[in-house]
Amino acid sequence: MKILGICLLVFFVGFALNKASRGWDELDFWGGLVMMLSGACLFIGLIAKPLNNMEVRAAIREFEATRLTLEVARKNSIGMESAAIQIKVIESNEWLANQKYYKSTIWGWWIPEDINALEPIE
Repeated sequence: MKILGICLLVFFVGFALNKASRGWDELDFWGGLVMMLSGACLFIGLIAKPLNNMEVRAAIREFEATRLTLEVARKNSIGMESAAIQIKVIESNEWLANQKYYKSTIWGWWIPEDINALEPIE
């Protein structure tokens, strides 16, 4: 959210530069350029939010499916390769750790709150 706020602020600074130019072609150019670049960043950020939200929610469902499959396999003593199970657990826990880290950074606005409820697979 902070990033979008900064983009919006920079957009208004560019707008102010553009309007304050009073015939100075250089200020008019720079104000327009700042408005264009910050507007593009703002647009991309607003488009990326729902797309990333959908992707992370799908990955959360995959994580839960992996957890359930491993619990059933362990409970029923299915003769799965131990190494294959460990690799899948490691991959899933790495993904979860990365998502929780990014949730705590400035990029956290793009990651849904559901990620905080997940616990690593043991």
